[in-house]
Parts: sequence; C-alpha cells; structure tokens
Amino acid sequence: MGAGTSKEKNEDMDNYRKSSIDSLEAAVNQGILTPEQKEKEERNRKFRARKNNLMVLKELYRLMDPSVKKSGDAQGEVQLSFKYNDEQSAVLVKIIRARDLAIKDISAGTSDPYFKVDLIPDRNKEGAKKTRTVKKSLNPIYNEVIAFNVPPEQLHETRLRLMAYDWDLLGKDDFMGECIINLSELDFDQMGNGWYPLQQATDLSISGAIEISLEYKLPSTMIVTIIQGRDLVSRDISGKSDPFIRCYVVDTPNRYKTSVKHSTLNPVWDETFEFDIPQEEFSSRTIIFSVFDYDLTGKNDPMGDVHIHLTNFDIDNGLHEWFSLADLKNADRTRSQWAATAVVQEFREALTAHAIFGYPSFLFSKNSQIGLKTYSVRSRVAGSTARVQVVDGLLAK
Repeated sequence: MGAGTSKEKNEDMDNYRKSSIDSLEAAVNQGILTPEQKEKEERNRKFRARKNNLMVLKELYRLMDPSVKKSGDAQGEVQLSFKYNDEQSAVLVKIIRARDLAIKDISAGTSDPYFKVDLIPDRNKEGAKKTRTVKKSLNPIYNEVIAFNVPPEQLHETRLRLMAYDWDLLGKDDFMGECIINLSELDFDQMGNGWYPLQQATDLSISGAIEISLEYKLPSTMIVTIIQGRDLVSRDISGKSDPFIRCYVVDTPNRYKTSVKHSTLNPVWDETFEFDIPQEEFSSRTIIFSVFDYDLTGKNDPMGDVHIHLTNFDIDNGLHEWFSLADLKNADRTRSQWAATAVVQEFREALTAHAIFGYPSFLFSKNSQIGLKTYSVRSRVAGSTARVQVVDGLLAK
C-alpha cells in the first residue's frame, strides 16, 4: 500500500512538472512573459542588434578606408598555376580554386561560381573556355586544366583573361570579377601556384596615346602641358569622339579640365596647368590624366587614363613624351604617404566616435533589423564610396 501511494505521488509530481514546463513554453510562444523576462529579452535583442549594426558600420569604414585596395563590386581571389608545353606550343593554365567570392544569391548567402578563360588577342579563334559550375560556394574548388595554342613568338604580346560568373537558372549570369595576366611576365619554369585578385571588368577597347610635357619652376611649381592626342577610341555613332582631359595631382585640391575638342580622334589642346608640388613630395606624388568623351545629355564616357609618377622626375630636364592610354580603374589606389597616414588616422577616430554614439542614426534604428536594405555612403575626405547589403540586420555582402 505504501509503495503504491509513493508511486502515485511521483507520477503526480512528474505530471505537474510537465504541465508547468508546457505552460511556460506556451507563455513564451504566445509572448506572455513576466516583466523580468520581458526586460531580459529586450536587453538581449538590443545587444544583438547593436552587435549587427557595429559589424555593418565597420564594413562600411573598411570599404572606404584609403589604406585598403579597392576593386569595386568584385572581390575574392583565384589560385592558378601555369605551364608551357613546348611540343604542342600550348599554354596550360590550371584553375585550382577560388576564395572569398562575392555573394550573388542574397537570400541563400552564397553563389554558384564558374570561370570563363580566353586569350587577348584570340588569334586562333579558340574562344572562351569554361570550368564547371560549383553550386552554393564562395570558396569553390576546381582543379581543372585549360589549354590554349600560343606559339613562343606570340607569348610576349598575349594576355590571358579569367572571368568569374555566378550561374543563374533563369536570368543572365552575374559577373563576379576578372583578372588579366600578361603571359610575358610568367616564369613557366617555376611550377608554383599564385593567388590572383579579382577586379572590375577592364575596358579593352581603349586605344591611343596623349602627348604630355612637364616642366619644373623653382621653388615648387610643376607646369603641366597637355599637347595632343592620337588614335583615340571612338565613342560616338559617327565613328568619332568629343574628347577632353581631366588632370589632377593625387591628394591636392586643384582639379583642371581641358576644353572639349569635337568630332575628332586626334585632338590638339596645347593647354597648360600649374600645380604646387615641393620637391620633397615627388616620391609620393602622381599626376593623373583621365580622357573622356563629352556627352551633352548623358554621362561622359571614359576613354583611358595615364598615371605619371614623379619619383624619378628630373627637374633640370623635365619630361616630354607620348603616353599610351589604358583602363587604369583597377590600378592600386595611388595616394601620397602623408595623405594616406592622415586620412587613415581620421578614419580610425571617426569609426570609434560613430560606434560610441550610434551614428548614423538610420544604421542604428530599430527598423535596421527588418528586411533587405542597401546602404551607400561616401567620404569626401578620402574620395571613396562604400555599398553594403543587409538582410534582417545581418551583413550579406
């Protein structure tokens, strides 16, 4: 009798505990919490939200930081190795793997990457060759070898282009970045692997050159004369362009622009501009020349760039040369040492202040944790921009 009573009591206690747990779970699911539980839950929510917001803020600053190399929307690297087959006169490129690729499928937080490979110029009309597609990966592994026929005498003037794409079942495949490699710079006797950063698409249609003269007048005046251009790329339907040149020295306030020369691919300017550049700053100064096709109604089309570094500039003899135009938007960011140090320090201080005070307010608002959002910001001081996407408060890209 005593044993039976004890067993019944234990069953009653178990049922009571189960009922209590079920009631508590139901209360949580229905949002029926005690004031203490509600306060704790709200503290946890705010902590998670602030942590997410700080990660987004940090990424925005990283993307704008002048000490970090920029590559537009492209990101990640691809690991390659090269070999030259003398018997077949063939270049063999092994696409080993890629890492840290961009997220193109926002909802899944991943991509379906593959690579296209071609030669520039493609003399044998072999066209582009593709790797297989690796589904749902930002760090795909391929280990595939692709071969191109390139006679030895053509190696010095041939480039290899690798383009990463995100496969799309229904729409157009998304471009994820590219790298262009000069075959003349490769040592085929060394079988080592190398990592190559993916960059924005390079405009290979750019052609022509511009004639530039530099003279130095003591104590610190650099006299820049933009003389003329030749064989520029056509940007208009007429087969001509309306070129002008923007000229500036990196990290100095002055910006100059030549006049527009209409309907010509061989413009003559003979225009002179002056910059204040002390000799002690030559090692960290670069003059940028960017050629554009003027458009009355739309955006001016880029026609190429020239970067003249002043490290070895001779103030006695000056400089007078023709410089070939190229698409240099993927060139390493060119900044003076002084400006880089000063701006980077300012960035560090601003990031700390914004994190402490929760600024900008739109980033730290309650609504920032809901849905898909895109934040774009610009730094006037650094001359840089940043763009990120956030899904329910979490950094997606």
